[in-house]
Amino acid sequence: MVTKRRKNQVRFRSTVFGEYMMDQYFFKVATHERKLVKLEDLDLRKLQHDHIVTIAHEYLHHLHEVSTHIGTFFLSYAVSIRAILSRYADKDLSTSDFNFSNISLEDATMILRLSETINLLIGDAALETEVKNILDYDVVESTIFVPYGTTLVEREHGTPELRIANGNEILTLQFGKFYLYEGLAYELERVFAQTIGRKHDDEENGTEYTVLRYFSMHIVPSITRKTMLTLASLSLAYVNCGVMYVSMLERLAIELREGRSEADLIRMVKANVSQEYSEREHILEGVLKEIEDAFKWRSSLKIALADLKENYINATRQRVINPSFEVDMIYNGQFEDLLYLVPPCDFMYVFTNKATFKRDFYGTTKTSAELAINHNIFIANVHYANTLFFKLSGEFDKFKPGDNELTCPFFTSCDFQFRKDNPSICSGSPWKIYDIAYAEGNGYCWYGNGVGLLKGIDIPPDDQLE
Repeated sequence: MVTKRRKNQVRFRSTVFGEYMMDQYFFKVATHERKLVKLEDLDLRKLQHDHIVTIAHEYLHHLHEVSTHIGTFFLSYAVSIRAILSRYADKDLSTSDFNFSNISLEDATMILRLSETINLLIGDAALETEVKNILDYDVVESTIFVPYGTTLVEREHGTPELRIANGNEILTLQFGKFYLYEGLAYELERVFAQTIGRKHDDEENGTEYTVLRYFSMHIVPSITRKTMLTLASLSLAYVNCGVMYVSMLERLAIELREGRSEADLIRMVKANVSQEYSEREHILEGVLKEIEDAFKWRSSLKIALADLKENYINATRQRVINPSFEVDMIYNGQFEDLLYLVPPCDFMYVFTNKATFKRDFYGTTKTSAELAINHNIFIANVHYANTLFFKLSGEFDKFKPGDNELTCPFFTSCDFQFRKDNPSICSGSPWKIYDIAYAEGNGYCWYGNGVGLLKGIDIPPDDQLE
């Protein structure tokens, strides 16, 4: 048999049901319906009722990003990359251009190592074949790079590598953050559906959403779903979450052989993980403080981060109390309580009409319109920075207008005149809207503001106010 290694291909998670943009703090819900009325006439209560299971799935991705150690770990990497990229946005206020022809070796190396580490921690992603029969697994060692002050230090990192029969080939999969996230969200959506009396046909069985299930059963055939999900949630307290999950499963197998119960192991692991979160709380606060300092002269980013910071800290403190709280609460039918504990991010209902102008409904969960706008500018800022990354990495030309990597995140819900007059720009190069707004002097849309805040500051530093 030939062994074939898959290459990582995840940048954001997407299915026919929904889509959560990692590090962009919003998600999309595909309705598979034509919009037959004006946006203001939509029955939002019915939309929520009809798509609540998908909403729960996407919300869980957001929850894991803001409340687990592996999720918050990625935040620091993303901000570090964007800080470097911002140096190469043209400082001429009239243009959104960027130029990497003069990028320093130090900056290029830093971005490369940070992005390679991100991909390694994510692991493999969408599958090309059904995965149910896992032959065996091993832990492969590699090197990741961790920020230490202004430099990076090397650390050894283990990743479980699964071997799966695929015809005459043996497919290998790197089991990391992606399969843990997707397995947790998918299995918990099934539990949630059951608690509210919704039919769920397990239609994604054998896909990337059930790799967690079949890998867990390979190590512990008798494992219950709740124990599987509890251990998966607990593993997200560690950077090497894949290896930690395997370690927990292997320990469970030993405990069961020696006559102890799943509950015995859960109690012990929960206590250890609670302590881990408690000890790391000050680290998270330090990271958030550094980001605050980076954003303090950028108005909308500063406001959005202040709101996000509160959610990050509160969610982490909840992990100290119960490090797998989302699993317990969903099993107990407390989904609405969970939404209050970790507030959801904004989201969009996506319809199927061919005409895209003002087609989709973008709803906010923010407490005020002003806060919602600042979050939207923050989202646009992240999107523009990602564009610079694609340009630098050589991936830019792989995308086309309409792809999430290029299109303005708000393209199908925006009602700005810029969007109405320039649909091809907004769908293929939305950063150019900044150039048009500058030339016309008519003010900026959310995306235009996001571009400006990557280019430079808009709050004068204290020493310039004197």
